[in-house]
Amino acid sequence: MIVSFCCRLLLWFLTGTYLTDPNVPYRLVRANALRKALHQVPVDFELQNIGLTFALKQGQKLAWKYFPIHFRARRGGENSINYRKIAKMGIILLRDFRRITHEDSHTWWRPSWARRRLAS
Repeated sequence: MIVSFCCRLLLWFLTGTYLTDPNVPYRLVRANALRKALHQVPVDFELQNIGLTFALKQGQKLAWKYFPIHFRARRGGENSINYRKIAKMGIILLRDFRRITHEDSHTWWRPSWARRRLAS
């Protein structure tokens, strides 16, 4: 929950877009909307799941409906992702979003207040 909160806060701060769950594990999306969104996520984007959620939210007028899902408690073993790995993934996410929000070729990634207005 803490990681999701931090991710949501960072994306809102960087892009101006509020995503309820940027790392949503399950989606039901029409094929044409998914196809468009997949073309907008750069191939070298590290956390493509989050990039896809962002592209779906930014690029198209889609109706969003969230349903809570619950996971069973872990019965054994340890979490394979420790806090150091999570912090590293967060830094990579910041780098990737900073890179794509500052490229002129991906202006749709920018928040509306940061988009450059073109002279007509």
